[in-house]
Amino acid sequence: MYIYLLGVTTVRDAFIKDYNGLMLVRLLILSEKYDLATKLVEHYPDMAKADPNERSPLMELAKKEFALLRGDGLNSWQRLLFRYVPIRSTSEGQKRIPTDIENVSNEPQMFNAKNCWLSPIWERIYFGALITKLGGLPFDVLERLVPPLKLIRDKKSKYYNAVKLVECLCKKIESLSYVEVHRIAGAPLLAAAKNDNYELVEAIVRKFPSLIYMNDIETEKNIFHLAVEHRCENVFNLVHRMSQHRDLLMQSIDSSGNTMLHLAAKLAPKNKLNLVAGAALQMQRELQWFKENIN
Repeated sequence: MYIYLLGVTTVRDAFIKDYNGLMLVRLLILSEKYDLATKLVEHYPDMAKADPNERSPLMELAKKEFALLRGDGLNSWQRLLFRYVPIRSTSEGQKRIPTDIENVSNEPQMFNAKNCWLSPIWERIYFGALITKLGGLPFDVLERLVPPLKLIRDKKSKYYNAVKLVECLCKKIESLSYVEVHRIAGAPLLAAAKNDNYELVEAIVRKFPSLIYMNDIETEKNIFHLAVEHRCENVFNLVHRMSQHRDLLMQSIDSSGNTMLHLAAKLAPKNKLNLVAGAALQMQRELQWFKENIN
């Protein structure tokens, strides 16, 4: 309905006046209509900013569990399907973004599938033979024949569109002053580090490298501290690969005088600790975190 109104009216200021546009984009994110939110932000860049209470679309995305969208927790076959199913728009089901095995150039920069147990060569051979055998059936037909495909396809589409929205939001605020960028993207960066949303961390740091040294106002923890404290391995690995920033971040201490080793020595949050069953395996995992921080 909103897209229709935009198409038939010439008075559009009302849609974005008094932060109504910001609220609309945030509501679309809560409803997981990421592609529609992206279209609005592309047409109205002010929708990428923050309101006087520093509520912004980036903060709403930072609160999202990207792990559920990116396919974490899927078994081996599901991960393979996740990698190769075509992407569908989350809010306009009939318009699909075409993908194929060889060409993924249209995908967001950090959008990729992990933990596949087949090598790329064997994947291409296997799925090439499978596609040939299916005779080029439309994927909509395959979804009806194999219902689990629809769930995996919807998950991948939401993840794809969420990552595209993150990149779009960062691009729209790129021309703002450092103070404005800090106000809009700083808090979401720290929140994303706590939630292991490495996609958002990567997008913000790539556009605004200086924000990587940002600390939480109350605790003075940086994103490396938060990744260790909350056992966010994806964010930890991402920052660990940034050798030009890593050493400075590791040497920092928080407001309580804790180094990263102190935070690694503390017990993990229950939601992360309970991912591994049994006290022995939990202790082993905690020791691995401590050893990683020593190295």
